[in-house]
Amino acid sequence: MFPTKASKILALSTALITVLSTSTYTSAQANTLNKSTINKAGRVATPGINTLLSGKGAPKSTTGIDGDFYIDTSKMNIYGPKVNGKWPAAVSMKGTAGTNGTNGTNGLTGATGAKGTSTAGSDGAPGLPGPSGPSGPAGSGSPGATGSAGSNGASGSNGTNGTNGLPGSIGNTGPKGETGTVGLTGPAGSSAVVVIDLTTLGGGVDWGLSSSSPTEVSSNPFGNLQPNKNYRFTIIVTGTVNRTGFDTLPVGSVVTLNGSGSVLNFSTHYGHGNVSSATYVSTYSFSFIHEGTVSVSDSVSSLVVSVIDGGGWSAGFSTFAFGISAKAFIQLA
Repeated sequence: MFPTKASKILALSTALITVLSTSTYTSAQANTLNKSTINKAGRVATPGINTLLSGKGAPKSTTGIDGDFYIDTSKMNIYGPKVNGKWPAAVSMKGTAGTNGTNGTNGLTGATGAKGTSTAGSDGAPGLPGPSGPSGPAGSGSPGATGSAGSNGASGSNGTNGTNGLPGSIGNTGPKGETGTVGLTGPAGSSAVVVIDLTTLGGGVDWGLSSSSPTEVSSNPFGNLQPNKNYRFTIIVTGTVNRTGFDTLPVGSVVTLNGSGSVLNFSTHYGHGNVSSATYVSTYSFSFIHEGTVSVSDSVSSLVVSVIDGGGWSAGFSTFAFGISAKAFIQLA
């Protein structure tokens, strides 16, 4: 369900338990769950129970104990298992980012239309000269007085202006350049993984189970799965109990879906064993890993995980004697 790096992380997670079988599990199979005995599982040299830790930032050297795993929820890296008091290099739980699409080419520019021409009009003809003034009479004897000067002839009228030439015609519009094609969209990068510490109905992250008849205890609904989307998930359920012969008792876990029309598919990996404890001579442990997908219909859906006592063997156990915890990892498919 995860990208290649995330698949490696799930493979590492199984180092927390000894996996004895892989099956698709339903609540109807609780009374017929097959069990197999192993010599040991988890950490045997150091007191305590292996677990999956999480926090913001890389783990400190003092965080956890040998055999534990740790998830950095800020960078979505996983560390583990811790060996000889040291954490190994982180493994990323993120997928690679998608590449960008290429840009389309520009269209060609249309050609410029031809410039129009015009013709100037011809000049008008010059006006006619005005008539000359009359000559004065000739004097006899002594020269007569000089006659007065004749008046100037009238100026000729101005010629008419020639008509303007016709405007030249507008050149044709050049053809429109072709539009470049849009580049292909690059594939989407992997979506973020949402990490949820599951709580039980009416309680906190530490569950308890105590019954003298077959029963199960369920988590609060979780996931907030949105309409018309596909999701993939991994749910890790772990538990411890102080009970001699625990490996012969029926115990199970199942995932159910709330949401009309939505489709759930998953498989379950189960393992159990015993480790030393400072409180008890021997503490028995079990683990379930559920992996699957959900196709959500037109309404918001949610998931629920439960732990099943198939034979009523947990009667009289307190929350501290039979402790259960669960963590979910959900991602858009």
